[in-house]
Amino acid sequence: MIAREEAYHILTQVVVHKQYANLLLKNCKGDPVDMPLITRIVYGTLQHFRFLEYQWADLISKRPPEEIVVLINMSVYQRYMMDKIPPYAIINEAVSIAKKVLKGQYAGLVNAILRQVLTRHSRPVILENKAEQLAIETSHPVWLVHMWRKQLGEEATEIICHKNNLTPPLYVRVNTLKSDLDEALSTGLFTVSDEKLGSLIADPKIVKHDIFTSGKVIIQDENSQRVCVFADVKPNEIVMDVCSAPGTKTVQLAAMMQNKGKILALDVHPHRIKLVDQLVEKSGATIISTLVADATNLPQSIKGSIFDTVLIDAPCSGLGVLRRKPDIKMTIMPSDLDQIQKLQESILNESSACVKVGGKLIYVTCTINKKENQQQISSFLLAHPQFELVEEQQYLPHQNDADGFYMAKLIRVS
Repeated sequence: MIAREEAYHILTQVVVHKQYANLLLKNCKGDPVDMPLITRIVYGTLQHFRFLEYQWADLISKRPPEEIVVLINMSVYQRYMMDKIPPYAIINEAVSIAKKVLKGQYAGLVNAILRQVLTRHSRPVILENKAEQLAIETSHPVWLVHMWRKQLGEEATEIICHKNNLTPPLYVRVNTLKSDLDEALSTGLFTVSDEKLGSLIADPKIVKHDIFTSGKVIIQDENSQRVCVFADVKPNEIVMDVCSAPGTKTVQLAAMMQNKGKILALDVHPHRIKLVDQLVEKSGATIISTLVADATNLPQSIKGSIFDTVLIDAPCSGLGVLRRKPDIKMTIMPSDLDQIQKLQESILNESSACVKVGGKLIYVTCTINKKENQQQISSFLLAHPQFELVEEQQYLPHQNDADGFYMAKLIRVS
C-alpha cells in the first residue's frame, strides 16, 4: 500500500503540477525495496496515460478531477500491464487512497469504475480518425502524431509512437580515460552494442558496481555518444560545450582529446554546473573548466573567434527521448515548440561568433521536429553566410533502438 500511495503522489505531482518524474523519483523517500515497483507504476502510467483513460471513459458522462483520473489510470495500468495483482487488491488500495483525496468525495466513483473496468477485457481502440486512434493507442498528443505524419510519413510515425512505449536499453560508454572494453566485459555485466563506439548495454546492477561508481563506465545513450564522434574533436583543440549539463558529452570530448587541449563547459544554472563538476571529477578528465553563463548572452571574457569547435547541445522539446521521459507527452504543447525555437536561434547566433575561421560549429538536439532541427539550421545559414553545412544526421528511435537525435556540422569559412 505504501509503495502505491507513493507512486500516486508522484504521478499527481507530474500530471497536475507539471513536475518532472525523474527528479521526483530521484528524491523519493520510499523504501529502497519498493523503488522498482514505484518506478514501474509511475513510468508505466505516464507512458500509457491516454490509453488507460480510454479503458474507462465510456463508463462516465463527466470527467472527474485530474487527481482522480490519475488514480484510476494508475489502477488500470496495474490490472492490464502488470502481472499477479488481483483486481480486488487493486480496487481496495485505490479506494483507500481515494478516501484521502479531495475529502474522499470520489471514493465511491473510483470503486464503481474500477469494479466494472477491471473485470472486463481491455477495450480496443477503433476509430475512423486513424491519427486519433494512434494517438490514443500509444498515448501521444494527437497534434504530435499529425506533425510527425507530415514530417516523417505515416509508417515511420506509427513505428516511433509504438517504440516510445517500450523500455529502452541501459547504454553505457567505456571511459577510455580510466578503463577499456576488455575490463568492462570481464565483469559480465555488459553486452557489446557498438564495439567501435565503445557502447555497451548494461545490466541495471552496474549502479552498485565499482566499474560504475569509479567512473570507468558512464551511463550515456548510444546516439548521445555518437554526437561526440560526429563532432570529431582532436587532441590539443580549444573546445566550448555551450549547454553542457549534466556533462556526459563534455567528458566524452575530453576522452577523445586524450586529456590534451582545453574544454570550456557552460550552463546557465549553477546547480547544473555542479553536476558537470561532479562528473568531470569522477571521469578523470583534467582539461575541462566550467562556467555559469547564459548562452544567449555570453560574457565578454569568452567572446571572440577563438574556439576550434563549439558544441551546442541545444535546449529542445525532447521528442526523441519520450521512452525515457514519458511525462513530456503529458505536458508539451505546440506553443512550447515556438518558444524553444526562438531560444535555439538566440543561442546559435550568440555562440557561433566564438568559432574561429576553419573551426566547427556542432548543433545538436534530442528531438524529432524539423523546425527545431533542419529548418533551424537552414535559417541560420541564410543569416550567416560565413558558415557552410558539411554534414547533418537525424537518428530516429526505431532505427538503432536508441534516443532520437539530430546533428549538424557547420564549418566557418570566413
